[in-house]
Amino acid sequence: PLWEINANCRMVLELEGTPIGNEMKAIQQKWFSSFEEFIDHKDEIRYYDVGDGAALAEYLICEEYVFGEIPHELQKHIDYHSYGSELEMDDRYLFTTSGVFRYQ
Repeated sequence: PLWEINANCRMVLELEGTPIGNEMKAIQQKWFSSFEEFIDHKDEIRYYDVGDGAALAEYLICEEYVFGEIPHELQKHIDYHSYGSELEMDDRYLFTTSGVFRYQ
């Protein structure tokens, strides 16, 4: 029906210019079987403005405390590149030129 097409067009316009909007095709291909499913779950997609796995690892560890709070003097001993490589292989993450997306 026409109202569904109009609703989908409004959603695309809302996303236009955002990181999720810029990577809409890649996101949909990775996690969703249809545009409608993507739209239904778009609010569950988390965006990280980082360039690679190591930067994401450092952000998750130091800012989001994924392993709990780690003393500053120990943070310099963490292998962010190794953990970042694991994140890059994790299906919950999508690495793009716009940044990294996570969907659970």
